[in-house]
Amino acid sequence: MAARLNIAAGFHLRRDPGPFAAVAAGTAAPAAGSRVLALAGIARPERFFEELAAAGLDVRARLAFRDHHPYSTEDLRRIRREMDASGAATVVTTEKDLVRLRPLGGLPFGVAWRRLDVQPRDPDAFCGWIDRRLSEIRQARARQGETVA
Repeated sequence: MAARLNIAAGFHLRRDPGPFAAVAAGTAAPAAGSRVLALAGIARPERFFEELAAAGLDVRARLAFRDHHPYSTEDLRRIRREMDASGAATVVTTEKDLVRLRPLGGLPFGVAWRRLDVQPRDPDAFCGWIDRRLSEIRQARARQGETVA
């Protein structure tokens, strides 16, 4: 990927999907066999959908929006219609999408989300690279007469 992007350094990342969490207090997070509608407005949503199925959820429907999609009340109505048509009991989405859904207020369906931790496979090499880059930036700014913290 680094060569394709024409950058000097590239790092392999490890994706670690975390547990499911329900949004509303007192609501149970989905367990294996739960009938869900998978919702994602991220790049490459297929991976998220596949991870839900691999976790044992009964994915009844999948809705993919473009990355960084600004959800609207019309989207909520569409999601509700898809849930009803598919027999899904709850929506499972990404943490990123949950953040964009919350401002719409009381959602007309149950929502759960799944955390995703992403870490470099070689954290020491990655941290060393970050340190070197920051040092280079500080030195360049100092040469330009900027005060650098």
